[in-house]
Amino acid sequence: MLRSIGHVVLLLALGQDWMQWKGGQPAGQPDAPAPAEVQQQDGVATVVVLRTQSLVGAGLKYGVSLDGMDRGQLRTGRHVEFEARAGTPHTVGVKCFGGWSPTMKFDSLQFTAVNGETIHFKVRPGGECAVIERIGEEEARQLLAKSRKIDVE
Repeated sequence: MLRSIGHVVLLLALGQDWMQWKGGQPAGQPDAPAPAEVQQQDGVATVVVLRTQSLVGAGLKYGVSLDGMDRGQLRTGRHVEFEARAGTPHTVGVKCFGGWSPTMKFDSLQFTAVNGETIHFKVRPGGECAVIERIGEEEARQLLAKSRKIDVE
């Protein structure tokens, strides 16, 4: 109870800029309009991005982002979790350096989160940088059993 009250006081003290940052939107950028039925589900969802274990590209780190904001660096066999605002479109991205031409490359996937859901994405070498795809609960459970979570700030 006291923890919840503390969060409310913190939100009131920091204002809208912090709330936009926490939701994955850079401060000062407007949210994309969402359909009325999705707006009623205002809240947060959990996003999990898993990098499969592979010898191919094992030396590369993949930078994970949500709506252009960095969320962590994935090595092979690791995963990262973060929150996304429900009811608005988001872009989960993966960037890496290398390939035939040593430059920064980026692959991404768009999604809209629903309040309270957990969305899992699997990342593996391929594409311009990495193939990123949404996966189901069962496949995610199997991959998470062999993965180690990284902490994000």
